[in-house]
Amino acid sequence: AVTPGAYTYGQSFPTVADGAAKGADGNTLAGRFEYNGNGGTLLTGDNEIGWTFVPNDTANYGTASGTVTVTAGKAAPNIVTEPTVTEASRFAGNVPVIEGGTAEGAFGEPLSGAFRWANLYTLVDGSNTLYWVFTPDDAVNYVEATGNIEVTVAGEPAPIELDFPSGTYIEDYESITALDPLSSVKIAGTVAEKISGTVVPGEFIWEDKDKLLQYGINACAWEFVPDVDADKYAELTGQCQINVTKKRKLDILPLTSSLGQLGNLYAGTELSTIALDTGLILDVQSGLLSGYDFMLEWATEVPRLKVGSYAYGINFTPFSGAGDNYEAGSYTATVEAQINKLNPPNESELYSGPDIDGRINLKTDPSSLMTETGAPVPNGRIEWAQGGGEHQLESGMPNIFEWRFVFEDPDMAQYYEECFGAISVYY
Repeated sequence: AVTPGAYTYGQSFPTVADGAAKGADGNTLAGRFEYNGNGGTLLTGDNEIGWTFVPNDTANYGTASGTVTVTAGKAAPNIVTEPTVTEASRFAGNVPVIEGGTAEGAFGEPLSGAFRWANLYTLVDGSNTLYWVFTPDDAVNYVEATGNIEVTVAGEPAPIELDFPSGTYIEDYESITALDPLSSVKIAGTVAEKISGTVVPGEFIWEDKDKLLQYGINACAWEFVPDVDADKYAELTGQCQINVTKKRKLDILPLTSSLGQLGNLYAGTELSTIALDTGLILDVQSGLLSGYDFMLEWATEVPRLKVGSYAYGINFTPFSGAGDNYEAGSYTATVEAQINKLNPPNESELYSGPDIDGRINLKTDPSSLMTETGAPVPNGRIEWAQGGGEHQLESGMPNIFEWRFVFEDPDMAQYYEECFGAISVYY
């Protein structure tokens, strides 16, 4: 007969079992129990099974029937293969990583679940007893299974593998501008031991920290350096893409011209004749910028430079290439122009004579007149207070003649210091 409580999930119960009942005379009546389960299997929990008692003495007795409740407990998984330790973690000082292991269910089918260590282990030299636990996914019908394995290890600990589960990301990404140094960009994120998940403090170092970021996509390699015990960790490196979307606007634009420094010019110079130097200009943040990468043009239309300091507009146009990192724009350059000074001509060049009769000729040609820098003087003439040409000298006394230089174009006088003087001729 069926014994209640002696079964587990998936176990078969008999269809026929020998048994006995009490006859009419009170004596034992032999017979057999036939169960209506037809050889089925039990489910976890209470199972109600119908039965029929068939006596051996069928001449005097009929059959009897009823039901019995059989409670089936959870089944134990059948461990087909035990788990083991990965080769990569099989070194002294390491936390062992479990792998493998298979289990079957009550019907011989593969039973899914997870193997884990019963405790947190650290491998030591020699033999290690490691206890494992198998937890089936079907917790309704199966209990956990346990066991242990022996693992022998030796040798130096393997480097601890590191992981960057949070991935790389850049702090203040939107603030990055073309030609910012890569060293100014910081990587944020959490690094941890791959097996234990223990956070490892440290810092990220760029492989090329002196690199200047270019406009567009920049592939930048990094390495993680732990703060302590760096030698016990495996190398952790990576690469991230930095997309620079902001072009640089020049902060300082110190310019030179074809005539030298812009602060060393003379009034009256035509602005259009001052060619801006396209050799090199300096951007304080990024260093020198080649003249092949940009064009500079005067944006201000003035005929000539005036005496003093004035601001003039300059258009900055970058070309493709290195110039891609810069915004086109307009800048203001302060140009200082000083007044031109004239060197008076020698007196001997201002007149001829006197002759034997005491006559002199006052010249009006200023061909010998030059600026202090040796530059030619715009067209003009020498004007004499007494008039140019021939004059009769008075004898026995000095004869004074005053002169001044007059420009043919009166507007030119504003660019030059007045040039005048006097000669004294004795006869």
